[in-house]
Amino acid sequence: MRRVVQPELSDTLLQRKVASGGLVSREAYNRVLASYAAAGRPADAVETMRQMVRKGGVTPDIVSFNCLIAAHAAAGEPERAHQWLSRASQWGVAPDVITYTTVISGYARQGEPERARAVLEGMLADGVQPNVHSYAALIEAYVIAGRVDEAAVCLEKASAAGVAPNVVTYSSVAKGYAAANRLDEARAIVRRMYDDNVEPNAVTYNSLISCCVRDGRASEAVTLLDEMRAAGVRADTTCYNMVIGALARSERRSEAEALLRSMQADGVALDTVTFSSLIVPASGEQLPSQAAEWLREMQEAGVRPDLQCYNKVIASYGRARLPEVAEEWLTKIELAGLVPNLVSYSTAIAAYARVAEPEQAARLVRRMCDAGVTPDTVTYNALLDAHVRAGQLHQAQALVRRMERSEAGARADVVSYTILLSGLARRGRLSEAARWLEHMEYNATVAPDATTYNTLMAGYASRSMWTAMDKLIGRMRDAGVRPDEYTYGPILEAARRIGQRQRARSYGRRMLLDSEIALSPFCLNSLRRSLGLSQLRALVDELPGVSWEGVEAALVRYDEDKGSGGAGGGDRGRRRGKARALGSTGKEGAAGMRGESAEDQGGVRNDVEVDD
Repeated sequence: MRRVVQPELSDTLLQRKVASGGLVSREAYNRVLASYAAAGRPADAVETMRQMVRKGGVTPDIVSFNCLIAAHAAAGEPERAHQWLSRASQWGVAPDVITYTTVISGYARQGEPERARAVLEGMLADGVQPNVHSYAALIEAYVIAGRVDEAAVCLEKASAAGVAPNVVTYSSVAKGYAAANRLDEARAIVRRMYDDNVEPNAVTYNSLISCCVRDGRASEAVTLLDEMRAAGVRADTTCYNMVIGALARSERRSEAEALLRSMQADGVALDTVTFSSLIVPASGEQLPSQAAEWLREMQEAGVRPDLQCYNKVIASYGRARLPEVAEEWLTKIELAGLVPNLVSYSTAIAAYARVAEPEQAARLVRRMCDAGVTPDTVTYNALLDAHVRAGQLHQAQALVRRMERSEAGARADVVSYTILLSGLARRGRLSEAARWLEHMEYNATVAPDATTYNTLMAGYASRSMWTAMDKLIGRMRDAGVRPDEYTYGPILEAARRIGQRQRARSYGRRMLLDSEIALSPFCLNSLRRSLGLSQLRALVDELPGVSWEGVEAALVRYDEDKGSGGAGGGDRGRRRGKARALGSTGKEGAAGMRGESAEDQGGVRNDVEVDD
């Protein structure tokens, strides 16, 4: 193994030689230059070169210039690296393949493929033949810039020039295709590697697996992992983590757990991400105690849980309607030597909101403040939700007013108003809900969105207030908010419920003619039940641009979901409508309604419901 020397130590040894008056060799200076190059410290490298020439009287050679160029390239200064390439020629030192390739790599890391290509062309003009590393650097430049087709052209040019691509070259092109979600072409590169007797490595397969995971294709990710292992390529921690996460998100928990066991059997190191994928909110497949058990197993495996893992356990107990246990985990976080953060407290507060205990939620807000953690809008939205669920609408309205005046320390957002409107509308206080919506339209700093309007629409639909619904659709359009399937769903269901077929047909026609509204299985089923299948088809046949095949496919999905007892069709539509009535950005607690990833916030996915 090559010994890495710290730049300061190398320089100290050099200065001692200089101070002793002894002759300092070019090799000694080059060792110092190499250490500064490895550390990406071009200013120090330049100073060493200056000392080498002025004080030492030593003429730099190609190694000296290559080190200086590498230092600038590593520091993200490819233009300066390029300048030193020209200076080398001025000193009578002919740049070699390493010189040019280093400059190409510098431009590649900055995503500047044109400049990288110009250097390679200059290299050829100077009679220096590029090697596989030169082409690999240029290919990487195009991949980083998102121009994989040009990267593939470079691969062919390398082959035509008699430079056989290596695993790095092929893997770069495969990575480029995978990043562009062109998995078939990425897999074709891997097949070509085998044909050319170039063995793919973990990096090659990780790119393909990442593409599958990003696209939600868990089965293909598993297939690639199996293919990789069968070929004798050792999967690393990152690779296993991606596939385990994809399986867990696809609700294929048993397969994810089996893969973790396989990972252990193969001697691959487990880390926080490995276990974090399996610590999820309580669902049909996992009890909250199982989330806690995974955290315990994580500790036994020698992996220290981070705050995100603890927050997921809190969310799991919250979703299981066990807020007291969720709160206990705040103390367990502290006992583990960690400090509960905004997400931790807000998730526990949301747990009390879920069971309509506003007093406990408010107490936890006070505890949070006493701990020096400042509540934000998401925190107060959870408290607001607790008041609404408990029917404390006066307190809920007072809290929104406090948030409007910033007295609570956080401003009201569109979710805050939507929670309040939902509570008022659900309890039949539609006039108050309408006033709050009008307040948003004309006085508040937050404009209503589709979910806000749809919340009031559902209230009007529950009481068959057709004139109010028509006016509300008009207001939505005037505000630049497009009605969607969640706008029309309650209306169509209201018409079906009271047997108004003509009204259902009219609203259904308007919905189907709007090309930007998805073919909602729930809405279409309401139309089918109102009109009958033959009349629904007759309606669809009248409408330009509406495909009966698409409508029929949506109805089949509804029937299949309903028949299998899944969360599809009408149930899914109703639940999504509820979630959207609270913002539908939804994650438990502070991870919710914020538009940030669960990984960023340490929270977990969770649709916040209006009622249960």
